[in-house]
This record gives sequence, C-alpha cells and structure tokens, in this order.
Amino acid sequence: MTQVPGKKRPSPCITQDEFNPTFGQPPRGEHAGRQDRPGIVVGVSDIIPRWTANKTDPTKLLYFVVRDGFASDADKKYAADAFQAAAKQWNDIGFGVNISAAPDKARAHFLVKYYKPKMGDRDENTLARAFFPNSVSDVVIYDTSLTDPFWRKYLMNTLLHEIGHIIGLRHEFALDRKQDGTLRESTPAQRFGSVNEHSVMSYDDINDIKDTDIKDVKAFYELENRSLLNGVPITDYTPKPLGP
Repeated sequence: MTQVPGKKRPSPCITQDEFNPTFGQPPRGEHAGRQDRPGIVVGVSDIIPRWTANKTDPTKLLYFVVRDGFASDADKKYAADAFQAAAKQWNDIGFGVNISAAPDKARAHFLVKYYKPKMGDRDENTLARAFFPNSVSDVVIYDTSLTDPFWRKYLMNTLLHEIGHIIGLRHEFALDRKQDGTLRESTPAQRFGSVNEHSVMSYDDINDIKDTDIKDVKAFYELENRSLLNGVPITDYTPKPLGP
C-alpha cells in the first residue's frame, strides 16, 4: 500500500473477524443517520465484557512481547515501544485498569506477537488483531504494520484501536447496516455514551483517542458489575497470568 497525499487511509483490523470481516474500509454511508445514536459500542452477544477495575489501585493487565517472528531486534523494540506508548494513553484516562509490560512471559496475561501472512492470503493487508475481556488471546501485529512505511509510522495509533478492543470496545460501526439491511457485524452489541463517528474505534482516521472516548470509557467503567445496559449484563473479568 502507498500513501495518498491528503487522504486518510483505512485501518484494517480483524479483532471482530469472528463476528463479520471488518478489515478494509467500511462501505460508503456507514455513518449516515447516526446523529441521534449514542457513541461507544460495547458488548459481545449476551454479555458486555469488561475488566475488574479499581481507580485507587488499578487492576494490572500485563503483556509480554514475543521476539520470535520479528525481522530484527529493532523491529521487536519498535513494536514494544509503540504498544507501551498506546497503553500509556489508555492508562492516563484513569478508568481503573493499568496495562503494562510483564517482567516475563509466565506473569503476563496476554502476549504480543508478530505474524506475516502468505502472499495472497485474505488477511495479507491486515494491520493487527486483539481480543475482548471475555476471550483472551494474543495481540497480533501483522507484517504490513512494520513493512509499509505509512503504517509503521502510525503503529502506535493502530495499537490504540486494538487496546480499545482489549478493554471491551467494539468497532464504532458495529451496529451500522449494510445495503441489504443486515448488520455490519452480526454479533449483538450495545451503544453507550456520546456520538463521535471519529472515535478511536472507527476506521476512517488515523486512530486517536478523542475526548468523547475518554468521557465514555470512564463512565462505562463506573457502571456496577452485573448492572444492565439495554437489558444486557455488564460482566467483569479478572486477568489471569499465563503461567509457566
């Protein structure tokens, strides 16, 4: 991929791929008619997963960056630095969860890995993949994020979006409808908070955390565990170390 001067580039992410493919650019008009709809999107089917949080003693969510696969030590360090810089921006919100590097793999709650798809694979141009609190897996940084000069420059921004998934946020357009009337992403989700089609969880910008994201994430994490949002229970999860 090459940068088009003066134009924004979509951020391919397949964290919600099990719901519906979401890498690439959303269809034209996917933001139409949203002005009266609330902002961040949360929930996975019949629950709204979230981490146990504590503002005075933040829950530690630890990651470990695996060296295998990265083309060089420099690439691994670049990815690790970008992930921690993105994590710091979320940590600075002060919503009760602190994401930081683990001293070793056993004490980590999740891994950050590199992956290079084969040429012609469906996800060849994917940037990254993460997970939701109810289904912890690896964060995967795809080859394009490091080898395409444009996306390498904005790796930290890509990871801001992925960490949004890790703390429980869905894509901003998860409840938008396609031309045939079906949902863009079939797994049910709930809207919460204020409207901002340029949320960090959208695709149409280089991702940055917006003021509305900050306000809404704080408010979301202040809701009581097991309380209902549109009839769906908020369900808190406690991070578990990977172990030896």
